[in-house]
Amino acid sequence: MKSFKFILAALVLSVAVVSCAKVEKILVKKEGKWNVTNTVTRVYTNSVLDTTITDANPQESYIFLEDGTGTLTDIDTSYAFTWTVNDDESEINLCFDFFGLQICTKNTIVNSEKNLQEWSYTDFVTGDTDWSEGEGTLERAE
Repeated sequence: MKSFKFILAALVLSVAVVSCAKVEKILVKKEGKWNVTNTVTRVYTNSVLDTTITDANPQESYIFLEDGTGTLTDIDTSYAFTWTVNDDESEINLCFDFFGLQICTKNTIVNSEKNLQEWSYTDFVTGDTDWSEGEGTLERAE
């Protein structure tokens, strides 16, 4: 379970961070390709920080489609996801299916500019003793 959460954290955290600006203004027409430029992931085991991973060149990108679907692509693998934005557009939720199990993360939009997003995220659930959290940055590719 620890390695699964670690992989999930690294995968999802590469997502990065957006801002208090409206997501529609950032994800122009709710679509676009964004390259992940850096991530920091912290993995907690038994409620204690176990690992911190800093990646200044994650080689990942996200494609957000207008219909609420998208694709995360790393060096050699692609993962389909669905995405939604909350009512005040301060959070973007991504849901991935892994081997029949749906894993969703809530990403808080921390900063947003025309071609830049910064997100923070956690997969902590009350009562958890193992979770991950982190930050990331995305730059518009197209």
